[in-house]
Amino acid sequence: MNLLLDTSVLIDTLCLRRGRKELLAELVRQGHRLMTTSINVAEVYSEMRPEEERSTITFLESLECFSLDAGSGEHAG
Repeated sequence: MNLLLDTSVLIDTLCLRRGRKELLAELVRQGHRLMTTSINVAEVYSEMRPEEERSTITFLESLECFSLDAGSGEHAG
């Protein structure tokens, strides 16, 4: 199953909150694909501190990222 992660899940995972890191690891072990959007990535980068750069990049690069355009927005709506 493909799972599209929103910004709150990404930030919780990076900040080690609410057991998100462990939950996502378990979902991957179960065979799920973790995904996000270019908008979510931009939101995470806008809040990132310099000392978080390495772990943030590593985490975000592990996800498949969808770029959104008007057509995909129309399809989703």
